[in-house]
Amino acid sequence: MFTGIVEEIGEVRVNLKLSGKQRLDIAASAVLSGLKLGDSISVNGACLTVTAAKRFVPHVSKTSMDRNGLR
Repeated sequence: MFTGIVEEIGEVRVNLKLSGKQRLDIAASAVLSGLKLGDSISVNGACLTVTAAKRFVPHVSKTSMDRNGLR
């Protein structure tokens, strides 16, 4: 269960499917401070792992995409 604090609302800028993997590029500012590769950010209750520095770019499962209406 998520027990953290909502810091900001991001915006999906890019939604790509590459080699069978889904990838989002999410515009944000507050959560980027101190962000490192491998960090986890909760998005609608699903923890997504940061895979690019200086931006929030997670690989996303089909289930997460479906549940968030991003398909």
